[in-house]
Amino acid sequence: MNLDEIYVKSESGTKERAERQMGRALDARRLLILVDGKHTVAQILAQADSVPAERSADEVKDFLDAQKALSNAINEHLGFRGYGLMMRLQKAENLRDLHEMLSAFAQALVKRRGMEAATPIVSALEQMIVRRP
Repeated sequence: MNLDEIYVKSESGTKERAERQMGRALDARRLLILVDGKHTVAQILAQADSVPAERSADEVKDFLDAQKALSNAINEHLGFRGYGLMMRLQKAENLRDLHEMLSAFAQALVKRRGMEAATPIVSALEQMIVRRP
């Protein structure tokens, strides 16, 4: 491996980074984020060494609480119609993943229950998912 080479993502790598449909391991997803067609292999390796792999107990608890709340909301309000969202939820690894799927849940909920009923449910979930400073 030449440390001065610059790698670019393939079409499938770009698609996977955006859609997360292939169920890649966390390390593979991190690599997809770091490979950008601008940085050398050496620079990417240096960045990868500085990426914290461990999460604090509070971060894990916040994620698990938000994941459970979103799961309960999908089951309660969408039922079987929320099957696809439940599959995405199982692949979620952090609060950012949950935040990215929140709009899909909101759209499905508005379609099923209406804007007035959906707004407080989505707002409560958003408060749990969005990181506080």
